[in-house]
Amino acid sequence: MSDRINNTADTKRHSRRRKNRKNHKAGVPLGITITIAAVCAAIAFSVAYIYAMKTFNSKVTDLSEKQAMFTKLYEIDSIVRENYSGTIDEEKLKDSLSSAYTIGTDKENVLYVSEAEYNPDKYSKDYKAFKISDGSYVLIKKSLLK
Repeated sequence: MSDRINNTADTKRHSRRRKNRKNHKAGVPLGITITIAAVCAAIAFSVAYIYAMKTFNSKVTDLSEKQAMFTKLYEIDSIVRENYSGTIDEEKLKDSLSSAYTIGTDKENVLYVSEAEYNPDKYSKDYKAFKISDGSYVLIKKSLLK
């Protein structure tokens, strides 16, 4: 009978050990998980920062170029308005500036057309039309679009 009691006690001990093993979860420790998450966040931040800086730098370069162009135009406009005694047709001036800009870009492939001159049948085959705020159009040859 004592063997039976010992067997029963051993069986209980073994079943407790099995239960304890079942409750033990195998996995990645919390510290390692937090470290991996922090490294991933740092990498994502670094990549986003590099992209943002490249974008910002390209915008600043564009802004500097545009500022130089408008400064020159402003100087010419100021000299003419201060020293020219005739009248200036503002609409004609805007159209001429717009046309000169497209000619300066690429005379054959970029066009400026006023709203009155625009004919979709004439231009739609070879050019893509971009309507601007005053109703006129900038036309860019389709083969040269980005």
